[in-house]
Amino acid sequence: MDILEHMDALFESAVEQGQKPENWLIREQDWLAIGERYNANTLPDPSLVTPRTYRGVPVQFTNLREAEIVGIDVALADPVIATK
Repeated sequence: MDILEHMDALFESAVEQGQKPENWLIREQDWLAIGERYNANTLPDPSLVTPRTYRGVPVQFTNLREAEIVGIDVALADPVIATK
């Protein structure tokens, strides 16, 4: 599963549960790789990406554990992390 697919699944799950996504928790190098894909026009939906947001949710760089892929911080709840 691609990192953007993980991000989409986390976002959709949060919204379905009535939670408000506040920040993406992502490694800086992974976000830079998404930016390279944006510049190469190889993203499934480039309109979802801006320099510091995905799906309108701000990106926050963090150090995730090795098995963790990406996380989403939601209002009034613990962050949800996608793992390998």
